[in-house]
Amino acid sequence: MNRIGLDMGSSKVKAVEITEQVGLPKLVSYDISNIPPVSLYSESPADMAELSHFLKDYLFSPKFTTTNVVVSIPESRVFTKIVEIPDLSGKELSESIKWEAQQYFPDSIDDLSIHYQTLPRSEADKDTIKNKKEVLLVAVSKSMIAKYADLLEQIGVNICGMEPESMSVCRAVQNVGNVPVSLAINIGSDSSDIVIIENDVIRFTRTVSTGTSALFRAISQGIDLDEKKAESYLASYGLDPSKLEGKIAKAVSPVFDIVLSEVKRSIAFFESRKGGEKVGRIVLCGGGAIIPGSLSYITEQIGIEAEMANPWRHLDMGNFLPKKDDLDILGPLFVTAVGLALKSA
Repeated sequence: MNRIGLDMGSSKVKAVEITEQVGLPKLVSYDISNIPPVSLYSESPADMAELSHFLKDYLFSPKFTTTNVVVSIPESRVFTKIVEIPDLSGKELSESIKWEAQQYFPDSIDDLSIHYQTLPRSEADKDTIKNKKEVLLVAVSKSMIAKYADLLEQIGVNICGMEPESMSVCRAVQNVGNVPVSLAINIGSDSSDIVIIENDVIRFTRTVSTGTSALFRAISQGIDLDEKKAESYLASYGLDPSKLEGKIAKAVSPVFDIVLSEVKRSIAFFESRKGGEKVGRIVLCGGGAIIPGSLSYITEQIGIEAEMANPWRHLDMGNFLPKKDDLDILGPLFVTAVGLALKSA
């Protein structure tokens, strides 16, 4: 079955279509386009009509051959918590989950769609946690899910699934080689997500309300440019101190450091709880990943080697192999979309 992973950001929409086959799923098509400047969370009927019209034209265009869609829910709209609970099962486990949800989530649990996943014990946990298990709690507003469903169903697509961005990112940047723990930094337009992954399991998530838009503003205010030019300067010079006399790097580094400060705190928190487990790999995703100089800057500031995400390695590239070099550059932008497309039914 063919399906599309649909990643709707605040400024761009990214989509990847794959088809199942023996071995790796095959890449059918991919696309990145500007999205209308209206919020999915707007209460304006006119805004929703504009977004609906755009998505109908987009998803039913010749770019794609299917209307089976898996869509992401932004991490900033999801409540995620990893908790330790007694080693229960069945009804007792469900009751314990319900009680934990009441403690941690700000909304009434009657207004939330709550899902949980029992996490396998890590090597460190086997010695430090007795008679307990770790559970990943995920809660999303029922009204939010209904809004996504209504928007997509009214244009005639088949919704095969919805999930938080962190789960898609985890699937697309799965650990490789002998590195047991990875940290993904997914830098979007309005926010950045930090996801720590061990053996393909999410062990920690955090969202920072700083993204590329804040970097644009820092350049605009720092060297007196309009934000459109600031966007171009960030893409051209970024965090590279050797370019444009380091003026752009100097303007954006204090803002970028806000994200990295949270990365450091996240690593410290994870490692303090895991008794010897260390984050050994940083993977950069999202639009912020293609900022010049970002990899070396992160490596220098955090002290862990950083790399660009390459979600395409999970797919049979087929006819797209001649474009491999271009796709490798774009790979970080499509991490969520590829992860969504790989989601099992």
